[in-house]
Amino acid sequence: INSSKQTQDTILGALQSFFLEERLVTTFGVRRDRLDYRTLPTVRNAVTGRLELDPTDRFERSFSANTLSAGAVYHLTPQLSLFGNLSSSRTLPNVNQRIIGLGIPPMPEGEGTDVGIKLDLFGGRLYATLDYYTTHLSNTSEWGNINASVTSLNNRILARMRADGLVTAAEEQANLLDANGYLESRESSGWELEVVANPTESWRLSANFSINKVVKQGIMSEVAAWSDEATGFWLERAASMGGAGYLLGGGDWDTLGNNIGWMTDYISQEVAFNGRRARGERDFGASLYTNYRIRSGGL
Repeated sequence: INSSKQTQDTILGALQSFFLEERLVTTFGVRRDRLDYRTLPTVRNAVTGRLELDPTDRFERSFSANTLSAGAVYHLTPQLSLFGNLSSSRTLPNVNQRIIGLGIPPMPEGEGTDVGIKLDLFGGRLYATLDYYTTHLSNTSEWGNINASVTSLNNRILARMRADGLVTAAEEQANLLDANGYLESRESSGWELEVVANPTESWRLSANFSINKVVKQGIMSEVAAWSDEATGFWLERAASMGGAGYLLGGGDWDTLGNNIGWMTDYISQEVAFNGRRARGERDFGASLYTNYRIRSGGL
């Protein structure tokens, strides 16, 4: 069940210019976007057990972003051209996620560059492009296991400490979490080669080869920073009742120290993926296509 509305307004300006008797071509574009997002949350009816829309708790948020792109092509000879481009991009965050210290995730922001050469050989029978690219994408968000391994643990510890008089009600409220996701960034770079051949007027061959390196960075940086402060706070308040041996009520195993260890192990395991290949990405890629066009007859 869902009821949401999105309204987007966009202003775009672009300019293409020619210099040096059209041997140098430049492009430049700027764009401004604003998106207003409104939705009604769902609640479960205590009597019927059915999910219903809650008109008393409407969620509204506006997102705005500026992006630009710029590029140039220089025709060194009729057969050889040099090119370079840079651009930025913004995407909408997942409004259902919550990040420690931020609430709704910020808008992911991307930057990309590429430079290379283009070849036009044998009177148009062979085209080739070789380029090197880099991209940086920051403030992407993931679900992970934050809700169980961090949020629920923190709120449970605070509730126990409040019951034992180790924290005040105001301190408990100030330190409660509702996080269910975390932030990370992606860095990528690589080479791409594309070749298009026209052996005959009707026959075309296209081949593409790529070498890519896509790695994750900054995984859970905000969670790790919060964890250092939170564990210090918990241990300080529990010092009078055993410190790390402070019992949370679930049994002899349910000590503050054990719970901190389980939480930090989870965070460490996720952070260990910094600098490693992003999930679902491959280092090498290749494709080959062929096309033949019948120019007369029934086909």
